[in-house]
Amino acid sequence: MEENNRKEEMREHRRGSKIIFITLVIVAFLLALGLVTSLVLLLFPVREIEVEGDSRYAYSEIIDISKIKTGDRLYFVNENKAEKRILSSLPYLESVEVNSYFPNKVRITIKQFDTIYLVRHERGFCYVNDKYEILEIVEAAPNFEDFSGICIKLEKAISGEIGDVYNAEDSRRADDLIKYIKQYGFYQYLNIVDVEHKYNNAFVVGKQYKFIIGAMADVEEKIDASFKVVNSSEFKHNENCIIDTTDKKKVVLRYIDDENIRKEFDFCEN
Repeated sequence: MEENNRKEEMREHRRGSKIIFITLVIVAFLLALGLVTSLVLLLFPVREIEVEGDSRYAYSEIIDISKIKTGDRLYFVNENKAEKRILSSLPYLESVEVNSYFPNKVRITIKQFDTIYLVRHERGFCYVNDKYEILEIVEAAPNFEDFSGICIKLEKAISGEIGDVYNAEDSRRADDLIKYIKQYGFYQYLNIVDVEHKYNNAFVVGKQYKFIIGAMADVEEKIDASFKVVNSSEFKHNENCIIDTTDKKKVVLRYIDDENIRKEFDFCEN
């Protein structure tokens, strides 16, 4: 019995020794691998820097701001610092990710804000993202005919500097209106969202169709009525017009170039 116990202890000891040995081998291998990798990265210079993602900025500008250059040792590329440099210098980018790839490649992946609005600023105009964070301040608005973004008319001009966030009742009203516009296929042609007057909200689509909503009460039904007018056989698609849904049950269509043409659409329930 005592002899069997000694044999079992010896087996346990051998198993323990094997586990320790294997662990030491693995640790030594990982240390060697890390050392070899570090040495290789020290020896290999950056040969290629690529940028992925849509951007209003030139790729060459993004690379310059990152301060990563061909010829730099891959080991010394500081990805976090490069990301911070780019984001702090280029406000229209929502996110930046910099990654190094063995043996000699660096990739900069960018994502710009999907939504950019132009709004009035106390010093002219400014561009904001969908959270109304100021991205850029300009003295004058772009020419309406050349501008392809969305202009939002608020009750008052935004104040503040780049990075500041504007959050007020009128901006939230604009967000609500845009949310419903998106449901009815107008959004991709949207030019102006006018929430300057609380009870006279409106928006412009295709730079020629103005939709007057009035108060925000029943806004979804009013936009639904607008959509029905645009899709009716009597609607002239190439004419500048005003579609007034202030009264959601009796929508009025007026053509700007011919004020004598006035059409009422009755959406009263039978």
